[in-house]
Amino acid sequence: MFVAGCETERFTDPIIGPVYKPKNVFSQEPKLPAGLRRVAVMPLAHNLEDPLQVAGRETLEPLLMVELGKAQRFECIPVSKDQVQHWTGRPQWSAHDQLPPDLMQQIKREMDCDAVLFPELAQYRPYPPMVIGWNLKLVEINGLNVLWAVDEVLDAGESSVANGARIYQREREKGNPALGDSRQVLQSPRQFGQYTLDLLFSTLPAR
Repeated sequence: MFVAGCETERFTDPIIGPVYKPKNVFSQEPKLPAGLRRVAVMPLAHNLEDPLQVAGRETLEPLLMVELGKAQRFECIPVSKDQVQHWTGRPQWSAHDQLPPDLMQQIKREMDCDAVLFPELAQYRPYPPMVIGWNLKLVEINGLNVLWAVDEVLDAGESSVANGARIYQREREKGNPALGDSRQVLQSPRQFGQYTLDLLFSTLPAR
């Protein structure tokens, strides 16, 4: 009886069709430089005048550090907004900004890091169909080489994105069928945010 119940539930939660693959990804090389061990992660840049993006930063910035750590490519060293404010007079910088000329070397001195990750929340819609846009850029301090960059908008209204999110959620729920329908990931900004970051960080070059 229990087995039959599980089979029935499996068929009530079908995932049909293609799964989204990131398209706008750049990698300088298939593997990260051998000497790259520590990466400074800048505060999540966002539109300070947009209340949705302000709320999105609060939800997503902690997840960014967790999911980046799970990728296991390097040691992640967070840089606080207060540190950036003290160094530059403003709390955030994106890789698109004209950076202060000594900022990268200051990060190297202060944080003892080999590269800097500049994360930016480009779009954020926390209600269905949810949308999260990321601009992520990993820059080597010596030489200022861009090692990896992603510019992607993940829209849960697209069936391939929804399929990928639900497969991700189903894998996380494996072994605990009581957690129910994989569609819940399409209702939770936190869970959908985890999916987007897991997907994009999977494109980082190997070690």
